[in-house]
Amino acid sequence: MKSFFLPLVAASAVVLGAPAARAQPAVGAQATVSAVLNGASYSALLSPGCWAVIYGSGLAPSTLTATNVPLPTDLGGVTVTVGGVKAPLLYVSAGQINALIPFEVPAPSQLPVATSVVVTSAGTSSAAYNVPLTRNAPALFTANAQGTGPALVFDAHFRPAGTVAAGDIVILYATGLGPTDPFEIYAGDGLVGPASVLFAGLAPGFPGIYQLNIKLPALVTDRLFIRQKGWQSNIARLGIAAGQNTSNVTGSIAGIYPPGNPNVAPYNIPATSVPLSTSVLLEAAVFKVSLTILAGAQPFTVAAVGEAGATILAINPAAGTYQASTTSPTAATRVGDFSQSEFVPIIDFANCTATADCIRFPGSIVPLSRLDPGAVAAARTLSLPNLPPGTPASTGLVFTIGSAKAGSTFTLDDQSDPSVARFGGWLHLPYGPFATHTGTLELFVDGKLVASADTSYPLLHR
Repeated sequence: MKSFFLPLVAASAVVLGAPAARAQPAVGAQATVSAVLNGASYSALLSPGCWAVIYGSGLAPSTLTATNVPLPTDLGGVTVTVGGVKAPLLYVSAGQINALIPFEVPAPSQLPVATSVVVTSAGTSSAAYNVPLTRNAPALFTANAQGTGPALVFDAHFRPAGTVAAGDIVILYATGLGPTDPFEIYAGDGLVGPASVLFAGLAPGFPGIYQLNIKLPALVTDRLFIRQKGWQSNIARLGIAAGQNTSNVTGSIAGIYPPGNPNVAPYNIPATSVPLSTSVLLEAAVFKVSLTILAGAQPFTVAAVGEAGATILAINPAAGTYQASTTSPTAATRVGDFSQSEFVPIIDFANCTATADCIRFPGSIVPLSRLDPGAVAAARTLSLPNLPPGTPASTGLVFTIGSAKAGSTFTLDDQSDPSVARFGGWLHLPYGPFATHTGTLELFVDGKLVASADTSYPLLHR
């Protein structure tokens, strides 16, 4: 593991995206912090024990990378404190520092807590830059070191795993997991069951990096993500092989909310005219698909997925049937009552200060007047769950059975079965420096991407 640590982590250009050396400011110039982001996902979600990337100017008089563990808390005369605790440093330069938020920083139990980040360089300290720390900030490391694209995936012998399949044992790397129980890993949009999580913990010799050894479930998409305490990681990618059970495949997918451009008829939900001001955002989408099921086809899937919801159709040609599981907001959350959801508390972005101190909505109930009218209208287009959640959750499932025979043409859209073709759910976001949040809707048939569309929310931000 130690030999693997140095090229993966200490070479921060590989893992944490360290930029090339650039012209340095004069020694003694005051450091200025402009943003602090999760070092794996590049989101605003941060927690104790999480890798962070600090951006700004005058942060260091020279460019240096630590090459040994334990990592220093002083690198070339640069120190970083988080909540008054000195942070281990991996990389410093004029414009970027890669630091580990100390595990010793108090972890909030519920409401994100504004915590100061201070950079001291050449004896001069920056003004405090506050970040809202949560207890958990799940994030996956990716091959491009930007939180997107293929995940860093290795086989059981620590060899890069390009293409994977159900039943394979793979090794992943993450940060921000805190106590790893409970958390959920979704591989190919299938939940990795507890018995298939073979190891989850801090990797020996990898400060702040969690190693996850898992046995892969059936893979219906190439997506990989983690959910923990209502927070969702970045979506990384797995290499998967497409099946050979269909032909003549066509399809599309679009946002009902936030609406696509042009708006999706017949819903015609207007785009929001003001930045959204709550930490929960509705995602509602619609898809259509047409395909020929080949004679002798084996069971396969159609998956329409987004950040917050999905429809998964498990098609069994031999039996001539399909079973569809579609996510949809509960009746309570459609009117702003999140008291029985995984998103407790709900943060009021309209009442966050310049120092990232935010208040919660009392009882995790968002007044209807604070929900975007477009979101309320879009939620009404979705079927109510017929399988309500067994644990606190913002969504339930619409379960449907239908016909799909080998040798036939299978078509599904919002006219033939709206309870399947429309899906949705809620996404929970931290208060951060981003004016927009962009997600991607995708349609997969038998493991192959058929269609995609981006969605974008305007946000109140710091």
